[in-house]
Amino acid sequence: MLHQPSFAQRLPGCVRKRLNSPVGNSMWHVSHRLRLVRPRAPPGWPTNFTNLGLMMSTTTMSAMFSAFIPDSDETTLRSARTWTQFSPRARPSISASKATGCTVRAFPPFLFIANVGEEGEGDLRGMRHIFSSPRWKDSITYNLVLDGAGSDTVVAEALGSRRFEVIVRGPGGHSWSDFGAPNPILVLARAIQTFAQTPVPASPKTTFNIGVIRGGTSVNSIPESASMRVDLRSTSMAEMERLEVAMRVALDDAVEQESKTPETRAVSQRRTSGVSSEIVVIGNRPAGELIPNARILQVIRAVDAHLANVAQVQRASTDANIPLSLGREAIAIGGGGTGGGAHTLQEWFDCNGRELGLKRILLTLLALAGVSA
Repeated sequence: MLHQPSFAQRLPGCVRKRLNSPVGNSMWHVSHRLRLVRPRAPPGWPTNFTNLGLMMSTTTMSAMFSAFIPDSDETTLRSARTWTQFSPRARPSISASKATGCTVRAFPPFLFIANVGEEGEGDLRGMRHIFSSPRWKDSITYNLVLDGAGSDTVVAEALGSRRFEVIVRGPGGHSWSDFGAPNPILVLARAIQTFAQTPVPASPKTTFNIGVIRGGTSVNSIPESASMRVDLRSTSMAEMERLEVAMRVALDDAVEQESKTPETRAVSQRRTSGVSSEIVVIGNRPAGELIPNARILQVIRAVDAHLANVAQVQRASTDANIPLSLGREAIAIGGGGTGGGAHTLQEWFDCNGRELGLKRILLTLLALAGVSA
């Protein structure tokens, strides 16, 4: 029987040596030394990224550089002696970018992407841009997405979502002299109260959230407009569509009820009509999932087995949604370390122990690209 080399034995010697040593800055040396063992392009082929996307099968590693808190909000970045970093702007970006900074050294057939638009209303515009260009879309074979901290998950199933801005408009007026005129904030309040009673199943898991609400100019003014932003998610497209219908019905009922206020309030004769509503789609993240025998899934499982790392396959909404929705092989994994308080002002990241995540990223990239000793 022929002897089959182990996963580690197939790696270049410089990589095996560094993986068995304390990691810290040594990961830079690993990536630096890889220039000696990188796959060679055929004679006459370009070796720079200007033309790479047109010529060779490419493996990508991407990390998002975006925030979920507006620039107008006061936030701070704190660092303790334990190298814990508190970043309410974008902890997923910090952990992912730290991993990228340690392992990235550009050489064929890799494409390293620092993209934006993953958080909030960005609607994955960074990844959409990459995959809207035939130059890259036609050459990218595998997509390794870095998202958040930890090393215990593999996102191989893309969670779809729909996001809306709901806008209500009215005539506005003075709180005393125009009392009874339609109030857009009251319309939204009624719509939210009704919509919040919509039942959702535990399976398929379905969620909704009203994350932003705005309106009004002063305490003694009836607002001329008010708005809210709504996030709908489900593993079932039918459930997501049902939630959207429930939201629209709740809004229509609230507008109708507020339009009848002259019948129930002692009102001024002025400005007693003119309430209207509008729903604008501000995000539509596509869903998708890997086939069970996808090579990228086999590779990450082999890497985890080699590192004695236990990781669970999960469904989530990440940059991997775009390639997965196009039928491409993609997964999202953490950059190592630990973190918590996601999407709050107390969000934090601790880089202690991140060497496991860095090894995992590097080995996965090498295996996908077929780099061997």
